[in-house]
Amino acid sequence: MKELYDMMAADNMRPTAKVTKQINGLVARYNKKSVDQAIKTSREKISGKEAKAIHALLKGRNNG
Repeated sequence: MKELYDMMAADNMRPTAKVTKQINGLVARYNKKSVDQAIKTSREKISGKEAKAIHALLKGRNNG
C-alpha cells in the first residue's frame, strides 16, 4: 500500500476517496484468534510478554 502512495506522490497524483477506501480494504485487519494461533504454532517458543507485545503492535497498527 505504501508503495502505491509513493508512486502516486512521485507523479503528483492524489488518490480519490474511492481509491483510498479500496486500498484500505486490502489491508489485513487485526484478528486476535489468528494471531494467537500463529503464536501457538510458532517454531520458537514465544513467552507471554512477547505475545502481549505482538498483539499490542498489530492491534495498534490498524487501530483496533
